[in-house]
Amino acid sequence: NSKRSRNFDVRNRDPRLFQIQNIVLGLGKSKLIPGFEEAVSTMRVGMRRSIVVPPSLGYRDKGANGPAFVQAVPPNATLIFNIQVNKILR
Repeated sequence: NSKRSRNFDVRNRDPRLFQIQNIVLGLGKSKLIPGFEEAVSTMRVGMRRSIVVPPSLGYRDKGANGPAFVQAVPPNATLIFNIQVNKILR
C-alpha cells in the first residue's frame, strides 16, 4: 500500500525524488534546463530514458527554487530524471 501525492511518490523513500505525472513541454519555447531539453528532443513516443544532467547543463552554481520542486535544487547538483514520452504534439 503506497501513499501518493501529486508531485511526490513516497514509495521512493528518498526525499530528493519526486514524481510528476503528465506534463506538456514546448521544446525550444520553454525554460527547460539545457541537458533535459537536449535529451528529450531526441526521444520518440513510447521511449523511456534515464537522464543524468551534470551541473554545467543544469542549474550550475545558482541552484533552483520554485513551486515545481518538492525541495530546492542545491548549487552544482547533478540531476537524474526518469522519463517516458507518451505523446508528441506538433
